[in-house]
Amino acid sequence: MTDPILLIDLSSVWWPAYRATGGEDIGSANTVALQRVQALASRYKHVGIALDAGRSFRVELSSAYKANRERDTVALDLIRKVQERLRADGFLTWQVPGFEADDILATLSRAASEAGQEVVIASSDKDLMACIGAGVAVLSTSTDKLYGVPEVVEKFGV
Repeated sequence: MTDPILLIDLSSVWWPAYRATGGEDIGSANTVALQRVQALASRYKHVGIALDAGRSFRVELSSAYKANRERDTVALDLIRKVQERLRADGFLTWQVPGFEADDILATLSRAASEAGQEVVIASSDKDLMACIGAGVAVLSTSTDKLYGVPEVVEKFGV
């Protein structure tokens, strides 16, 4: 078996760093997020990062989708700077207009798993727990706990 692929959800790394500063120390938020990505990546030989790419197709389906979330345009501009830095550092990144990072991560993990490749998804998005199965695990960016099938059964009862 080859080394597992690590697929990182950049939003689940960057937003907690930004919120921890209260939106005040922007440079610190970017530095913390970059350091966290580098720390995660240091454990794996193959790494890719998924990024949100603007407005989700789900908003077109329902205006209520994430309607309670504030759109912080300053923050969105800052996360773009982190994306640019990660690309400049040689990280493979994916963005697809109309899709969120979790859509990309689910698609990539399924394709890799079907090809016989082990995958670890690094994210705090609980929706990605649905991807766990043969050859796919989720590493919580909130707790650093690795979830496979037994851990999901224990935590969620399914």
